[in-house]
Amino acid sequence: MNGGEDKTADVLRAVVTAHTNLAETRAVGYCATRSWRETHMRMSHVIELLQRDGCVSVSALMRALHITYSQAHHLMRVAVATGRGVRLVLGNTAILCRDRAAAEELVRRLREVIHRLATESGMRYVTSTKILRMVLRDRDAYELMSRLIPLKRNMRRFPPAVCMFIGDILRTLYGEPVLRTSRRTVYLISEPLDFNIADDKGTVSIYTAATPRVDVGDTGGMPVVAFHIPRALLQALDEYARRLNATRSDVIRMAIQQMLERIRATVMMWTTDKKK
Repeated sequence: MNGGEDKTADVLRAVVTAHTNLAETRAVGYCATRSWRETHMRMSHVIELLQRDGCVSVSALMRALHITYSQAHHLMRVAVATGRGVRLVLGNTAILCRDRAAAEELVRRLREVIHRLATESGMRYVTSTKILRMVLRDRDAYELMSRLIPLKRNMRRFPPAVCMFIGDILRTLYGEPVLRTSRRTVYLISEPLDFNIADDKGTVSIYTAATPRVDVGDTGGMPVVAFHIPRALLQALDEYARRLNATRSDVIRMAIQQMLERIRATVMMWTTDKKK
């Protein structure tokens, strides 16, 4: 009797377990199908935006599709992986473009607008914050920038990501900054540098002639380091050397020594903290 009851109970448990597993399987399949359908529908909207605008940023995708930051990044990854777009990064801002030509056109327009603002101001040096203040007052510049980064007319302070976006464009225009501190990064306004676009597996990168190059060699048993410096930066370097009544090589040597001292201090601090 007890044996029959135990056997019946085992059968009932097996039936309940099988029914539960079937329900879970159906639920998972429904969620997966629903997620795929949502992604497919959203991707069709992304393609429409790319056909209309050429390029769209993550923040613009969030506003247009009413989705989260993670969902917008997921759509961007899917678009790049399926060959429906390329990814361009300016600062920390990710931008999805229809193709390499659209990305190149966007970079060209951004450079033209920012260079126009910088030269019209009559300033010799410029920062990201100064450019952003001018963008808020310029209708065409504001219309272009607000499509890519979060901007409002009444902004008084700008988020770091927005400043980095402008700073990256300034770097493609004028090369590396002549001054970089914890509070600001200063660029010397000069003739715009030529730029090139490189596409590596769907990720677009910008290269300019201002990218400093260092060659390390050996001459007669003595190590030699040769610096290839952009013309605009070289002019600023010579001007600074004259102020110090020093040579260009002296200034470069002092800069290297200061950099090595900062690296040494950082390593020592890190080593001490690690021992603690």
